[in-house]
Amino acid sequence: MVYSRIINRKELTFGHAGRTLRNAIVFYDTATNSFWSQFVGEAVQGDYTGTSLVLIPSMITTWEKWKKEYPNTVAMKTNEITMMQEMMQNMNKSYYASSTTMMGEFVEDVRLSAKEFVLGYAHGSVAKAYSIKNLVKNKIYNEVLNEIPILVGYHLPTNSSKIFDRFVMGKELTFEYAGPDEDGIEIVIDVETGSSWRLLDGLAIEGTLKGSTLQILPSHLSYWFAWTDHYPNTDLN
Repeated sequence: MVYSRIINRKELTFGHAGRTLRNAIVFYDTATNSFWSQFVGEAVQGDYTGTSLVLIPSMITTWEKWKKEYPNTVAMKTNEITMMQEMMQNMNKSYYASSTTMMGEFVEDVRLSAKEFVLGYAHGSVAKAYSIKNLVKNKIYNEVLNEIPILVGYHLPTNSSKIFDRFVMGKELTFEYAGPDEDGIEIVIDVETGSSWRLLDGLAIEGTLKGSTLQILPSHLSYWFAWTDHYPNTDLN
């Protein structure tokens, strides 16, 4: 997850607090030492308690696939791996390969296995998770959550999933999956105008709305147990 560090026009600097909350990392800001939940981006202790960071849309994919789509990207790289970092990498590999959670589930929800990946979206009091396995099969969903029309899509070439706002230029669009183009980019077509859109970034590449872009909405790619720990009343698709 990626958050803006700006709160009330003030830029904050964060560090790892060395603890977890509901199976998620806790970090602190150096200005007030308030504790923040990494999963929901909200301060849970200190002067900023109840304040939320703005979630910025991001994508989890491989470096190879990212570089292919964005060749001029700037990458952050460390020159060497310390013994502690190597130990943490090995621990993470073991964790990802196992069926166990870090601290156990706070909310046991048997609709999915605990460590099945889901794409989650929360807006106001409404939360919904989309099984990545189902999303890979179905490609896209046209949904309305908390009165917001959304497009949920899975882009196979980058193994990434995104949620877009379907409201464009004063019109609610409905999408159908059209398959990959000659470059392997997954394409969807809106029923209303017949315009073609890239699932990678929501850009219209052909048709009446060519050049328009669907707004990417902030979402969470997480384990099912982590999502339900924070959103116990979530819907599931």
